[in-house]
Amino acid sequence: MVNSIKPLMQLFLSCFIFMAGNGLVSLLIPMRLSLEEVSTDKIGLILSVYAIGYLIGANYSKQFIHKVGHIRTFAFCGSLTSFAILVCALSMDLWIWAAMRLLMGFAVAITIATFDGWLSQTTSQNNRGQVLAFNQIVVFSAISISQFFILLSPPSSTTLFILAGILFSISISPLVVGKLHGPTMDDFESLSLRKTFSISPLGAVCCMSCGLLYAALINLLPIYAGAYGVVDLELSILMASAVAGAVIMQLPIGFLSDRYDRRRLIFSMVTIMIGLSIIFPLYFQSDLLTSAYIMIGVMSGLVLCLYPLGISETFDKVTQNQMVGAMSSLLSFYAIGSIFGPYAASLMMKYAGPQGLFITLCLLEIPLLCFVVYRMKVRESLPLNQQESFVMSSPNSMVPHLDPRTVYEDSSSEASPMVDSVAQLALETPQAAVELAQMIVKSDPDQTHAIASVLSEQANIGITYIYKSIIEYAPKLSADIADILVSAQPEQMEQFVEYIMQGDASNRNAILLAIARALPNFGSAAIQTAVDNIGDDQSEELLELTEEYFQQIHKESSLMRPADLAVEDPQQAAAEVFNCIIESATEQHDELAHKASEAMPEASCIVAETYINNLKDQQDEAPQGQQQLGLSEAIANYMEYVVENQPEQATDIAATIVEQAPEYASEVVEILQSIGEIEASSQLPLT
Repeated sequence: MVNSIKPLMQLFLSCFIFMAGNGLVSLLIPMRLSLEEVSTDKIGLILSVYAIGYLIGANYSKQFIHKVGHIRTFAFCGSLTSFAILVCALSMDLWIWAAMRLLMGFAVAITIATFDGWLSQTTSQNNRGQVLAFNQIVVFSAISISQFFILLSPPSSTTLFILAGILFSISISPLVVGKLHGPTMDDFESLSLRKTFSISPLGAVCCMSCGLLYAALINLLPIYAGAYGVVDLELSILMASAVAGAVIMQLPIGFLSDRYDRRRLIFSMVTIMIGLSIIFPLYFQSDLLTSAYIMIGVMSGLVLCLYPLGISETFDKVTQNQMVGAMSSLLSFYAIGSIFGPYAASLMMKYAGPQGLFITLCLLEIPLLCFVVYRMKVRESLPLNQQESFVMSSPNSMVPHLDPRTVYEDSSSEASPMVDSVAQLALETPQAAVELAQMIVKSDPDQTHAIASVLSEQANIGITYIYKSIIEYAPKLSADIADILVSAQPEQMEQFVEYIMQGDASNRNAILLAIARALPNFGSAAIQTAVDNIGDDQSEELLELTEEYFQQIHKESSLMRPADLAVEDPQQAAAEVFNCIIESATEQHDELAHKASEAMPEASCIVAETYINNLKDQQDEAPQGQQQLGLSEAIANYMEYVVENQPEQATDIAATIVEQAPEYASEVVEILQSIGEIEASSQLPLT
C-alpha cells in the first residue's frame, strides 16, 4: 500500500488542498445566504445550479483535457474556482452567485477528472483498487476537516471567501514543483442513459436517488441546523460527522454486500434511512446532539452507499467491456438527481419550515423502497458467488478506469522518442517506418510491443507485412505481436492466419491461440480459418490444435462473468469450431471428438452430437451391407472410451447419442449398465 501511494503524494496533496477549499465553499455558501435572509427556495436553486455545472463538466472533461493538457487544465480550474468564490465575496447579487456556482461545478468536475486521469495513468492492475480507496479517504478527509474552518471567522465577513480562494489557488503548487508529467487521457464511450436504465433499472435509480438525497441533505443541513441555533463548533461537528460517515459506512456496507443478497441489503438500508429521517429530527430538536451526530453520520453514509451499490448492481448486468461506459452514465444519473434534490427540499422547507428537509427525504425514500421491492419481484438476483464485488467509490471519482472491476489497459509506460518517430514516419512513408522499426527492434527488443502497437494503428500498412518485418528480430515475441496486431486490425485476420499456417509449425499453435484471444466469440473464426488451411497429412497438428483450443475456451469461460457469457457463448464457439474440424478431417474423427470433449467437458454433448451426425453421414455413403455394423461398432467404441475416461459426463453423452441415433439405445444402455449406471440408463429415451 505504502509503495503504491508514495510516488503520488504530491498529487494527493494537491487533491487534499483543492477539496478542502471545495468543502469550505459547500458549507459557506448556504450559511452566508441564510445570514442574508435569502428565501430557502432561492438558496436551494443556487445550490442546485452547482450540479448543473458539474454535469456539464463531467460530460466535457475529456475533450477539455485533450485540448489543454492535464497540468494547464488543473491550473485553469484552480484559478476559475478561486475567481468564482472571490466574486461571491464582492457581490450579493443572486444571479451572480448562481453563475459563480455554475462555474464552480464545472471547474470541480474537470478538476476531479484531471486528478483521476493522473491516478489511472500511474496505477497498475494490482494496486488501482488500493489507490482508488486511498483517494476517497483523502477527498472525504479534506472535506471533513474543512467544515471546521468556519470557526476561523464568521461567514458574514469576507475572510472565509478569501481563505477558500487561497486554497484553490495554492492547490496547483505541489504539481507545478513536482516531477509528475501530464498523462494521456484514455478515451471511452458512455452508454446512453436509456440503455443503462434498460440494462439495470435498479442500478440507475439507486444512483439517481443517491444524488437526490445526498445533495439535499449535505447542502441544506447547515440551514436546518441554524434554524435550531446549532452554529459554530457544534455545526462543524455535525457537518463533519455527515461527511465522515459517508466514507466510514462504506466499510460495513461493502462487507455485507459481498456476503448477502445485494437487493435485500439495499432494501434494509432504505428502511433504516426512512427510520433515521423520522428519528433524527426528534433527537436533534431535543438537544441530544451526540446521538444526532452519530445518526447523521450513519444516515449520510447509507445514502452515499447507494451510489457504489448501484454501480455494482449495474455491473452484474453489463459485459466487462461496457463497464467503463456504464459507470460514466451512472455518474450522470447521480448528477441529475443532485440538480433536483436541493431545490425540492428547499421548497418543502419554505412551506413546512426546517423540518421540511427530512419530510422531503422521507418522501423520496419511500418510492425508492417500493421500487426496490418491485425489482426484487420482477427479476431474480444473481447467485451470491456471481455478483460483482463491492468497491469503495463515490461521485468524487470520475475516471472509471480506476475501478479494479473494469478492463485494465496498461498505459503507464511512456513511448520512447524512437517509437514516436516511427509513428510520425508511418504517416508519410510506411516503408521507411517499417525499416526504422526493424532497426529499433534489433537494437532494443524491449521496444517491440510499443513498435507493433504503433504500426498496427496505421491503416496503410498490412498487419501481415508488419509481422513479417518485426518477427525476424523478435521471434520469441511472435504470439504477443500477433495478439497486438489482430486486436488493432481484426478485419485482416483471415489473411494473417493464412500466412501463419504457411510458416514454421514449431510455435504455430501458440500464435493461433493468441490470435483467438484477441477476437470476439473466443476467436472461433480464426481457428476455423486455420483448420481450413491444415493439410490432410497434418492429422497430428490438427489433434494438438483441437486439444489446445478447447482447453483455452474451457479456461477462459470458467473465468468469465455471467453477463459476458451471455454475449459470448462458449458452447456456440465450440460447436462451430468442432463442426469445421470434423468436416475438414479425413480420419481420426473419434480421436478428435475425445480430445475436444476431454479438454472442454461442458461441451461434451455438443461434440458427441456433431460426431454422431458425422458418423451417420459417412454411413449413408458406405456400401449397404456395412452401414449398420460400422455405425454400431463406432458408437460402442465411443461410449466405452467415454465411460472409462469421462465417467462424469457419460450419462449426458449417452442421452445425446440416443437422441441422435435412437436405434442404438439398447447398446448404449448395456454399456452404462456395465459400469453400474443402472439408474441413469433407465432414464434414457429407449425406442
